[in-house]
Amino acid sequence: LRNKCVILQLSRQLNGLVGDIEIPKQTAGTSGSWVGEDVAAETTNAEFGTLKLGMKTVSANTYVTRKMLKQSSMDIEKMLRDDLAAALALAIDKAGFYGEGNENTPKGITNHDGVNTVTYTGDFPSYKDYVAMETEIATDNADVNNMAYIVNAKTRGNAKVTQKFPENTDGGGVIWENGNTINGYKAIVTNQINDGDAILGNFADLIVGMFGGLEIIVDPYTNSTKGGVRITAFQDVDFGARHEESFCVAKKGA
Repeated sequence: LRNKCVILQLSRQLNGLVGDIEIPKQTAGTSGSWVGEDVAAETTNAEFGTLKLGMKTVSANTYVTRKMLKQSSMDIEKMLRDDLAAALALAIDKAGFYGEGNENTPKGITNHDGVNTVTYTGDFPSYKDYVAMETEIATDNADVNNMAYIVNAKTRGNAKVTQKFPENTDGGGVIWENGNTINGYKAIVTNQINDGDAILGNFADLIVGMFGGLEIIVDPYTNSTKGGVRITAFQDVDFGARHEESFCVAKKGA
C-alpha cells in the first residue's frame, strides 16, 4: 500500500524541457500616484526576476528473476512498469513538499524562504489556525478561490471530530466540512504530509519542470550468473514557486 500522490495533479507542469531554463516572473508592479498641475508623475517601474529550473534526477530500480522472465503474461510486465512509475511519482511528490533544494534534490514548498508560516500549539491545527493560514496568504494579496489545503489522514481524523469554536455552546460545527473542505477551501489528504503539518496554497503557482521523458535501462549483465535482469528508471525534475506568498505552512511549535 502506497501513499497518494497529489502534487503533480495540482501543480502547473512544463513537460519535455531540455537543459536548465529561466522563466521570467514579475516581482513588483508599477504604482499610481496623484500629481498636481504641471507636475511630472513619479516613475515606478515594474520589476522582474527569474524562476530557475535545473535537472534533478530521481531514480528507482527493480530486479526480475530468471523464472519471472519466463512468464509470458503481460500483467507481470504491467505490474513492474506500474511499480517503477509509482516509486518515482512518490519520490517526486515528497520532494515537492519537503525537498531540501541541495545539489541533487529539488526545493519543496516548505523550504522556500518566502512561504508564509503559522506555528500552533497542541497536536493538530485548530480552526483558528486554519483561518490564520488563509489570512497570511490574503495579506500578501495571493489568495484565490481555488486554493487547497493538504493534510495527512491523522490531521483529517482530528478535524472531523473537533469543533470550530469549542468555547461556544453550539461549537460551530466540526472543522472538516461537507464536501471535503476546510474553511470553504478544498481539503486533500495524503500521508506524504508529515504528522501535524498542514499546507494551504494556490498550487497553480508551483511549477514542475519535467526534463525529457522517462528513461528505462535494462541491465541483463550484472546478474547474468543468476539469470536475472535489473530494470532502472530515471526522470529529471525540478520545482519552482512563481510566488512563494501563494503558500502557507502550519507546523506544530516546539
